[in-house]
Amino acid sequence: MNISTRCLALCRKLFRGENSICVLDQNFLVLTHAKFQTYKLTTLTTASRASVKGSMESVKPLSEPLKGVIFDMDGTMTVPVLDFAEMRRRVGVESGDILQVIATWPKENQQVAHSVIAEMEQEALQKLELMPFLEELCSFLDSNNIQRALLTRNAQSSIEYFHQSFPLQAFAPAIGREFEPPKPHPAAILHICENWNIDPKDCVVVGDSAKHDILAGRNAGAKTILLDTENKYDLRKLHENHVPHFYATSLQEVHDIFTLHFRLISSNNLSQ
Repeated sequence: MNISTRCLALCRKLFRGENSICVLDQNFLVLTHAKFQTYKLTTLTTASRASVKGSMESVKPLSEPLKGVIFDMDGTMTVPVLDFAEMRRRVGVESGDILQVIATWPKENQQVAHSVIAEMEQEALQKLELMPFLEELCSFLDSNNIQRALLTRNAQSSIEYFHQSFPLQAFAPAIGREFEPPKPHPAAILHICENWNIDPKDCVVVGDSAKHDILAGRNAGAKTILLDTENKYDLRKLHENHVPHFYATSLQEVHDIFTLHFRLISSNNLSQ
């Protein structure tokens, strides 16, 4: 997206004045959160460069190896449609991790709760819509032979519906909440990396939930990107373990992060 005064104001609001501003290759603006070292990328226009000239310094892009990407589904690859507040109300879980709380209930109560969740997920599937730029991002990763997986707290049936509904090459592995323990436990991420035969540090987890996706990724030793399309996060208020390595407001920005901050290593040559 092009930088304007409005966009700069938004970026400064996100980082609450605790950022340093740097020019990267004269084309991109990088906002680095002073406390968390989280990066916000966006395009820098000529006019914007002039407007902030003198307050920037040159920085080198990172060169982290990237061999695989693990995506969340709802709110990351698809436009968010599930009403989680309503789900909590219907199930009867006011606080805590809803899946973990349900797991402590008697079997009969668990079955009823999971039936409610499944019903709401089925309703949401009728409104399923790809997140803008997902197809382009997947094509970019595929063209570079970067492996990609899907990891969601939704049911496996939702993953199957997703794969059947859109003309994307299937994500593999594609794991739902039937895999236990679910996110934020890192077990599924470690399982995926083992399946790919890569070190978790060479993998990136992309998701819209700081407490599920980012925490799981960090616990696994992976790099993380928090996708905040609704601008709902104040990074300063996040628990340390919920703070992402990178922050993006669109999948286009996720693409830019991959391009500028990572060295893409083809799955055909994992000996690098």
